[in-house]
Amino acid sequence: MYILLTEGLWYKDFVGDFTDGVNKFVSGQMVNAEDFVEKHTHGLVKWWNLEIKDKTPEWTAEKTGLPLEQIRKVAIEFGKAAPHSICWVGGGPAMQVRGGYSPMAAHALNGLVGSVDNVGGTLKANKEYTLSFPAPDPFMDDIAKAGKKHKKIDHRGTKEFPALKEGKPGSAVVTNNAAEGILNEDPNEIKVAIAYMNNFAFSCPQADRWEKALSKIPFVVHLTTNASEFTHFADIVLPSVHHMYEKWGYVKSIGNG
Repeated sequence: MYILLTEGLWYKDFVGDFTDGVNKFVSGQMVNAEDFVEKHTHGLVKWWNLEIKDKTPEWTAEKTGLPLEQIRKVAIEFGKAAPHSICWVGGGPAMQVRGGYSPMAAHALNGLVGSVDNVGGTLKANKEYTLSFPAPDPFMDDIAKAGKKHKKIDHRGTKEFPALKEGKPGSAVVTNNAAEGILNEDPNEIKVAIAYMNNFAFSCPQADRWEKALSKIPFVVHLTTNASEFTHFADIVLPSVHHMYEKWGYVKSIGNG
């Protein structure tokens, strides 16, 4: 964001520009809001003054460990590609305590390059290229049917974790508490786990809990498109089809483009 503004690479057709056409986004310097006329964004100058003006590439490199030249190269190419560039918000940045701030920052970046409401941008809904799904009942034996009635390892539906979705107790998932349930064997001991397209040993806060929990499970299978921190704990790793051919594990997503 700092580089896009100081280099004058924000998408002016969507964002707006300075009244005199002179870029006043200079490192460390405050900007007068009256000098900038916005079109479809709101509060850009205030955002710069409060948050961005001191966040130099050098500051970012120190915070992230990323090479300075890589930060500059990606930012400049991202800006030059506007408005046909998009900052995608996947599960990792959002699946955190206070995880709402990361997507807000990502979508603010999308606004800066005009990808919002643009062809191929953030507001385009995905279609589900799938046929109807068969009911699972014919494939379930007595053990499987009984297993559905067991208490959940993530304690959903309890007084501590009501996990309300559309007003139904226990209808949502308390992902990170599953690690506590595994470690404490509460309400039962997990001896086999099959995981699909996830990386809780990375994406969840205090991921060391998941490292301990996965180490405790005798047999773990991981289905994934690429090896991850979670994969290191798997006894068997199976390849997951990627999205071009995926029929049975699609994600209903309309927010990420």
